Amino acid sequence: MKMQILLQHKTHTLHPRQLIQSGGEGMVFSLGRDAVKIYHQPRPGQAAKLRAWLARFAGRVPPNVLGPTALVTNRSGAVLGFQMARLPAGSLPLRQLAGPKYAQQSGLTAA
Repeated sequence: MKMQILLQHKTHTLHPRQLIQSGGEGMVFSLGRDAVKIYHQPRPGQAAKLRAWLARFAGRVPPNVLGPTALVTNRSGAVLGFQMARLPAGSLPLRQLAGPKYAQQSGLTAA
């Protein structure tokens, strides 16, 4: 299913083939060199929290720290999620690195 979003006053169409990962909170899509996270069900107060984060930290976060860089909205202005830098190829989520399955597959043992 395609989804129309607004990002920095430009309309973009997200396609299923752009899906990077889906989880409990939302879906992350590839959008060029960046990614966008779209919440399944935006919670009350989430938009205000994102706006506050952007006002406080935008342009001041080191490049190796990923976080929101812009709001993603629908045509009526409702916040659907946010834009962020895309993880470099080969990156793994911390929770995966800490899991026993990864340790076993990688030949890691406890010291």
